Amino acid sequence: MAVITCGLPWNYFSFRFSLSCNWPFYLIRAHLLPLFLNLLENRDFHVRVLLLHHIGSFVSLCNHDDLVGVVLPEVLVGLKDSSDEMVSVTLHALGELVPYVGAELVMGTSRKRIFMDAQPRVRVKGMGVAIAMGRDKWYFMHGVYVRRVL
Repeated sequence: MAVITCGLPWNYFSFRFSLSCNWPFYLIRAHLLPLFLNLLENRDFHVRVLLLHHIGSFVSLCNHDDLVGVVLPEVLVGLKDSSDEMVSVTLHALGELVPYVGAELVMGTSRKRIFMDAQPRVRVKGMGVAIAMGRDKWYFMHGVYVRRVL
């Protein structure tokens, strides 16, 4: 586990990357968030990998302006690195950012719907059940499925 200190005595103000932090929200946001944002500008490989591994713990603390203006551009820098590990960790970090800033900002392009919900439409007809999927219609009557192409 990495320890980050904020200039105060080590035993008073140290933060270990974990989800079980007992600090009040305002202390984390006031003291550790600026440190995290400054560390993102660091170009050391191991520091960047560590921060990106634990970015999910920090993005919920950032406001939208910090996420869009500081965090997202700094995370996107990792995609241009020649290391496969850095690109992999960066893609995982971008996945963590999508719920907070939206896919439009992360991807940078407009998107369209490609995948559709393919749940069958089920209608009950008399004694049997009709299931329509695409051009086929399946009937379940007396324990047997019967297919009819529309």
